[in-house]
Amino acid sequence: MTANTATTSPTRRFFALPATRQGGWALALDLAFFAFMVVFFALVASDQRGGETFFSNLWLATPILLAGLSAVAAGVVACVAIFLRGEQSIFSFASVLLGGFVLFWIVAELVGHDEPITPAGSLTVEELLDSPVYQEEVAVYGRVDHLGELLCPCFTLEYGEGVFVVWHDLMVAEDGTARPVVQLGDLDDGDYVTIRGELRTPDEATTIQEFWAASISEPD
Repeated sequence: MTANTATTSPTRRFFALPATRQGGWALALDLAFFAFMVVFFALVASDQRGGETFFSNLWLATPILLAGLSAVAAGVVACVAIFLRGEQSIFSFASVLLGGFVLFWIVAELVGHDEPITPAGSLTVEELLDSPVYQEEVAVYGRVDHLGELLCPCFTLEYGEGVFVVWHDLMVAEDGTARPVVQLGDLDDGDYVTIRGELRTPDEATTIQEFWAASISEPD
């Protein structure tokens, strides 16, 4: 009698593997979540990089999507196991917490993603810096920042993880040719604009990439 009570005590049931089918499925889905995350970070370590949309790189999008679905599904199945089947395993409670966290993160990403769509024919700052094209005119899109705060006729342009300094005056080429001044108009910090110009070739003293503007579009 004592042995039977010990094996079925609440404490042992709590630290044991799930006793219900639903609890077992939740645990299996959690293991799938971690497996997909390992695949995702292995791909990142092999220099796979995402783009401006979630599905820009399917090699990265597929495992992270499957990981998210696995975690959320595990949380739902674990809730069924706990509330409808009386599951008491700690693994099922952990599945609920993990699924809730992943679901919260997904919702936060969807709600908090406020960067507009890149205009056709333009590169984002991040894209240009990932695959730089020097001394050739390109159209680049990003968000204006540090306007009037830097000790130069310049400001920063940002998008994603990319940022560089945009000069709109005092642009003098190696042969002494001065580039025309680009008027800023009503430009302000936080504006998203398309800037035509060229990415300057960095030298050993360069600490942040520079871009010489030829024209600036009206803010979005």
